[in-house]
Amino acid sequence: MDSSNLENLRRFQTRWKVKDAKAQVRMFGDFSGSRRSEVVEDPYYSGVNAFETAFEQCRRFSLNFLRETFPDITEPVS
Repeated sequence: MDSSNLENLRRFQTRWKVKDAKAQVRMFGDFSGSRRSEVVEDPYYSGVNAFETAFEQCRRFSLNFLRETFPDITEPVS
């Protein structure tokens, strides 16, 4: 969920020399719902409020990811 995680995944992608892959490796924060990507900060050292913030971000990013990936599904997601 941060740039070091993304870099590690891209390094593996290069090492494994995957060809014709359809999957994309993107930052979870790309699904923030705004024009700018967000980073989910590690809440471990920041207290209870940081965990709540990280949870809210992950929930919002997940919903936006599903909406983008499956645009034809019209079921309300709450």
